Amino acid sequence: MVHRFHNNFFQQNQIITVPAPEAIVAAIAKNKEFSVLGRIEIGLGIGGGVINSMLYNVDGGHRDVIFDRFQGVKLDVIEEGTHFMISWLHRPIIFDICTRPRSLPSITEIKDLQTINITLRILYRSRAELLPKIFCKFGFRL
Repeated sequence: MVHRFHNNFFQQNQIITVPAPEAIVAAIAKNKEFSVLGRIEIGLGIGGGVINSMLYNVDGGHRDVIFDRFQGVKLDVIEEGTHFMISWLHRPIIFDICTRPRSLPSITEIKDLQTINITLRILYRSRAELLPKIFCKFGFRL
């Protein structure tokens, strides 16, 4: 079928062709095949997104404590690696347990009235087995 349009939106005597009904039926049949594949792809995409939201990583030098919405802070300490959680029920709280330095400078006087600068350097880290108790008592600010 050929239609001729003549108005402001089209150029003069522009020809627009409309496909035959057989071509439309063939296109619909192809779309059914693609709709099945599309549904499979959408399902895989949603499934992959759900699985991705349920996995989390604990890096080296870190430990994890799980906060459960119903039970509160669990007493288990989770070590490094990839772990599974239920995203709406659990919330991982990741702590850094690497050894950190702290310097404490002090100025002191000795018997002959001279001043001495002394700096004490302390290396400390959190004990991994006590992280749930530390979190319950102090929160996330260490």
